[in-house]
Amino acid sequence: MSEKRDLYRKAVMATPAKRQSKTVTVDVNGAPLEFELRAPSIDEESQIAERSQVIIPPQRKGGDVKVAFNQANAKAWSAIFCVFIPGTEERVFEKGDLDALLKAQVGSWHDKLCGEAMAIRQADEEQIAKNSEATAGVSSS
Repeated sequence: MSEKRDLYRKAVMATPAKRQSKTVTVDVNGAPLEFELRAPSIDEESQIAERSQVIIPPQRKGGDVKVAFNQANAKAWSAIFCVFIPGTEERVFEKGDLDALLKAQVGSWHDKLCGEAMAIRQADEEQIAKNSEATAGVSSS
């Protein structure tokens, strides 16, 4: 490995992974509860995306299998991966909560919390532009 490559790798790998986060207060049965939402890691985002897909079998023999996006699954999995008890590493929901999240009442705490979890997954275009400017001229080859 070249010294220059080592320098680049060391600088990037030593950068602490600070996730974008925000606190959201949600009314649950008349009581305000505070949640922390954190942007997922690349691996978690991939898992959310994969679990948000639905396989549609072919309509006829020899037809193509199709893949469709399922909004309800995307919201539920976003909540499972992105909602934390504030100031901790403890997630509020776990994989076993999927059915309950999918059956939650529309217009309840679910809409706000899952909607915010979906929103925090979206890349900040301004930050992407800054990162692109900072790495201009750096080649991966």
